[in-house]
Amino acid sequence: QASLQAGIERTESVRRLTLLSRGYGELSEAQEAAAKAAKTFGLSATQANKQFAQIYARLRPVGIGLEDIQTVFDGFNTAAKLSGTTTAEAAGSFLQLSQALGSGVLRGQEFNAIFEQTPMIIQAIARRMKVATGDVRDLAKQGKVTADIVIAALGDIKREGADQLEEALQGPAQQVQNFKNAIEDLQVVLVEEFLPSVIPLLKDITELLQNIAPLLQAFTALPVVGVGLLNKFARLRNPDDEERVRGNIKAGQ
Repeated sequence: QASLQAGIERTESVRRLTLLSRGYGELSEAQEAAAKAAKTFGLSATQANKQFAQIYARLRPVGIGLEDIQTVFDGFNTAAKLSGTTTAEAAGSFLQLSQALGSGVLRGQEFNAIFEQTPMIIQAIARRMKVATGDVRDLAKQGKVTADIVIAALGDIKREGADQLEEALQGPAQQVQNFKNAIEDLQVVLVEEFLPSVIPLLKDITELLQNIAPLLQAFTALPVVGVGLLNKFARLRNPDDEERVRGNIKAGQ
């Protein structure tokens, strides 16, 4: 069941990215970007596909090109890895980031989530805007932290953090994640390679059971019938035995 679920999620992640990127004629480029990111940042292929499809769906329709989308994706994951952000925290922060970029400005709840979970991004924005980190919040309230500033800041993180990324991926948390990724890949292979041959077999077994169901019911009823007959024989036999004993007593036998 776990393997089946992993296979379904992988297939769905590929399908969504395919549907989104095909309309822009960027299918192979989008798939390649997601696969490269999975390898670079130690993500599972399913996770990389989902995240890349998420940011692609937000930014491509508003005119942001694939190259900038890759910058956002790579810059965010670099910040998450260097900040030691957990998978759950990174997922929440990435969702808020994609929503902010889709709307064109970073502020409110989105700003707070990114500030708390991936503060490196806010620090990079501050350097881009040449202000103190504490001042970025006020600028965000005024709607001055625009999408182009955020994308540029994420590009800075991607370039400046590249040298530190390899070291960050050597920690125990990432090793555990690598193990989970390997298990997921194995589950997906099991589903892709063996499920097509197993499903017809299961259908044949189901059909066979349906055909022999009446016979199974008959066999199930036999013990009940047998017990009933034995009880009847016992009741028929006992009166005769009693009468014979009485006759023998009267005859003095």
